[in-house]
Amino acid sequence: MTLPLNSGGSPSPPLPTTGWPWGQIAILLFGLSMALSFLNDASRHLTGREVDAIVGFAGLLVLTGGGLGIFALWKAWRLRSTGHRLTRLKRLTQVNRGVWGLVLGLTALSVLVPGFRAASSASRQGHPGPPSGRLRVISSPNGAIAMKVPEEWTDYPRELLASNAFGAIDPTQQMGVAVFVEDRRNLDAKSAQEYATLVSSRFSRAFDKVELLEATMSSRPGDPELQEYVDATKDGERMRFLLAYVIRPSLFIQLRAWAPPSVFEQNEVQLAEILRSVHYPGGELQLRDLSASPP
Repeated sequence: MTLPLNSGGSPSPPLPTTGWPWGQIAILLFGLSMALSFLNDASRHLTGREVDAIVGFAGLLVLTGGGLGIFALWKAWRLRSTGHRLTRLKRLTQVNRGVWGLVLGLTALSVLVPGFRAASSASRQGHPGPPSGRLRVISSPNGAIAMKVPEEWTDYPRELLASNAFGAIDPTQQMGVAVFVEDRRNLDAKSAQEYATLVSSRFSRAFDKVELLEATMSSRPGDPELQEYVDATKDGERMRFLLAYVIRPSLFIQLRAWAPPSVFEQNEVQLAEILRSVHYPGGELQLRDLSASPP
């Protein structure tokens, strides 16, 4: 390595330092904000909830770090003209290396874990089967629609559902399924897509945040015309929904399953199988009796 020499032939001494280590502090704040963001993502994936305090603090760190970074660049430029440079602390350098090492590790995990989860989900979907254990049949009050649910599931409380709906919940009350029926003549919707848009607007009014994850159309006989996966958040608590839309001559029928995201992913095959078990023992007139009010 070649060092600059002064007139006496010896290396030039380093520039004297002054002030606070603003640049190092800015780098530290950026690293901490990213680490907090990963922590919030982990909370969302594991519990279905976002921690608002973490989100707000991480955002504050980004803004502060950005401001300090700009100030550090300006300060360093000013100091060079006076023959000085910004202070750099060895201990703070070590802290920054540790924080950014953690960030790189979390980044790697954030890439790998979804891949493992996707592979696991694909494996589960590759071996579909009926819900585990014994089943029982639940039906709408007039018997027009019925579906099979695990025997240990209980009927969804009637007072918590609209008169045009029925459903069931599991013993932990984390998972649920329901069926809603609406008269097409009372709605400004002609297709499954338009009805899904109407349902989405209702979700937007009921939840703080709604995100469409996936939508699939089908023309196979017996399959719902449209199926959607939706994440909806209310007061920081996130739920995942599987929504399936069936079109009858005078009715729209919505099949709905839900659970926190982590629970949903573990039980997706079972929930989908419950919705596929929906059948219609009654005729169109009996179905229409269920469509007295919107869900």
